[in-house]
Amino acid sequence: MFYSKSTGGFYDEYSVVFPDDIVEVSEQKYNELFDGQSQGKQIVADENGCPVLIIPTLSDEQRLAFNKLVQSQLYNSAQTEITWRQYSLDAGSATEKQIAQLTKWKGYVVSLMTIDLTSSSIEWPAVPAE
Repeated sequence: MFYSKSTGGFYDEYSVVFPDDIVEVSEQKYNELFDGQSQGKQIVADENGCPVLIIPTLSDEQRLAFNKLVQSQLYNSAQTEITWRQYSLDAGSATEKQIAQLTKWKGYVVSLMTIDLTSSSIEWPAVPAE
């Protein structure tokens, strides 16, 4: 497999045309690059023309949208944990451990929902331990 800095593209041995600046990329590196890309990272060329992964810079609007998405996903997961414990408490069958965990999960949601989503470096609250 080969990579070209000028085109930002990959080429295999069957490609008809090769740019002048191609560099060889191992299969392992190629797979690492695409795994990283699937996690939101970006493939760019380093100073030697070799492909590397970077974390892309987001605009303020993109950062806010991303942070809202993360907050929503964490909130939904927390609600799942809260709901069954709350039902157990309401039914009178909750254990002391479940009641303590319910309180922790509710505190987690309060912390989660009061985060400044416009910040460029958010420290998300820790998920309560079981």
